[in-house]
Amino acid sequence: MLTVAITGQILIHGPLDLCGEGQAEVRDFLEADVVFGNLEATVETAGAWPTKMKTLHLASADALVSVRELGFHAVTHANNHAFDLGPRALHRRAPPWKRPG
Repeated sequence: MLTVAITGQILIHGPLDLCGEGQAEVRDFLEADVVFGNLEATVETAGAWPTKMKTLHLASADALVSVRELGFHAVTHANNHAFDLGPRALHRRAPPWKRPG
C-alpha cells in the first residue's frame, strides 16, 4: 500500500535545525512513501528584485535543502508569492531543490 503525506504552508526562511527536539515529530509524519508540501516562499536569487514590499517571504537555497532532508519529495509554489522577486527568481527556484547533498 502506498502512503502519501500532504502539507500546506511551508513558511521557511533559512536552514532548519534537523537535530533539535521538534524535528522528530515532524519526521514521523513525513515517513510516507510520497511527501508533498506547499512552499509559501520564493527562493532568494542573485539579480532578482522585489516586486512588492509588503508580505514578502524569501527562503534561502539552504532552506530548501532542509525541507528535502526532512523527507519531502516535491513542493508546489504558492501562487500568491510566485512573483515576489520577479521572473528571474520564479525561473531559478528549482536548482537548489535538485542540488545533491
